[in-house]
Amino acid sequence: MFSRYVINLVDTVGLGDTDITVPTILKQIIEAMPTDLSKIHKVVFCFKMDRLRAKMSEELNILYNFFRMVGAKPENFVVCLTFCDILNDDTIGKFWNDLETHSDLSMMKDIQTVTYTAFPNLEECDKHPDLHRYLQEKMRVSTRRVFEHVIEKRVEPFFPQKTMLTMPAIEFDKLCSLLRDYNNRRHWWWNVLKKSDQEDIIQQIIKLRSPNTLTGATITKQ
Repeated sequence: MFSRYVINLVDTVGLGDTDITVPTILKQIIEAMPTDLSKIHKVVFCFKMDRLRAKMSEELNILYNFFRMVGAKPENFVVCLTFCDILNDDTIGKFWNDLETHSDLSMMKDIQTVTYTAFPNLEECDKHPDLHRYLQEKMRVSTRRVFEHVIEKRVEPFFPQKTMLTMPAIEFDKLCSLLRDYNNRRHWWWNVLKKSDQEDIIQQIIKLRSPNTLTGATITKQ
């Protein structure tokens, strides 16, 4: 099934992991843009259904909007719900329908591809052979589903650093503004990007604009 495909997979640390912040993930992404992420076909957001909370929804929006501003289109995104080991399609479908009405997750209205995984650890399951056969079939179907949605479904790639290099100054200002002022547009009870993190990330993306330089609030050619 996979023999015709060569896949370059870049995996970042997870949003729900302990002590992992959006700036940490953004810095990893930006550092990889000239090489590993010079061309991107798919951006896959993976999260467990029970881990989507207010803070994570805002973190997802920051990452989604960042990729959108460096060239990604809605078809370049996939949402993958993980650990759906014993859930049925109706339960998962209802959860997704609820997400689409979530006012803090506007990205969910844009993304066109949703998939989910069922890969239980059989060693932790009851040893009953019928149960194992059932779970193994779910794993087989899950593998096929992810393959079809993430790998086999063709989309036009985008080139984030190239987009950034050719981005008009006013558009680059918007990108910096997204990262610098995002917490000002958020709900008052959470602050995702600290000022020091904001400036670190902005300086990092300014380097990707080389040989352009920052003049005032805009980027201009020398």
